[in-house]
Amino acid sequence: MNTDRTGENLFITKNVSGETVKLKSQTFYAHILPGHPEMEQNLAAIKDSIENPEYIIESHQVPTSKIYIAKSSLSTYPNKYIKTVVDHKSTKSGYVKTSFFPRNFVLGKDGKVIYP
Repeated sequence: MNTDRTGENLFITKNVSGETVKLKSQTFYAHILPGHPEMEQNLAAIKDSIENPEYIIESHQVPTSKIYIAKSSLSTYPNKYIKTVVDHKSTKSGYVKTSFFPRNFVLGKDGKVIYP
């Protein structure tokens, strides 16, 4: 396992709107994994949830955040939804804040559906 905790990006990708989204190694190793250790083998699935979401939700709690919801064949749990929260307050790039497998997923509970 790579334990790099610097500001390096683990990935840079584009969402369905063509916006750049980045996941910093520090966010993955210092925030996501301590709270959601099941995500350790799911880095490709996190990226896939941004590139190929089933839904994108505009967060009620943080209007600059979008919540990407998807099931991914790249996931260790391909039948479970992945919930990836991306901060889009920068006009240049969005940054992954967290990602996890929610116990329950109710469409619209976290905010307004903006995709599809």
